[in-house]
Amino acid sequence: MNEAGLGDFDDHPLKILGHAALQYQSIEDFQNKYIKLNESIANFVPRLHEKDFDVVKAFDEILKNITGDESIGEIKTGMEDKV
Repeated sequence: MNEAGLGDFDDHPLKILGHAALQYQSIEDFQNKYIKLNESIANFVPRLHEKDFDVVKAFDEILKNITGDESIGEIKTGMEDKV
């Protein structure tokens, strides 16, 4: 959490993110992307138990769905050299 800039706060990081979501709800573009994110997560979670499920590819699809940017490459996990 510290690496993401969400450490050393009095409030829990999810509380901070929830508050930010409430603040930005009035922005239509944010609302649409937030809805897409929640829909994508709802579709993603049940697929975790599928055999040969590619988590990195699924996150990549979620990101492309939210941003609409098809040129986005594969997400780097930092663990590529450890496998």
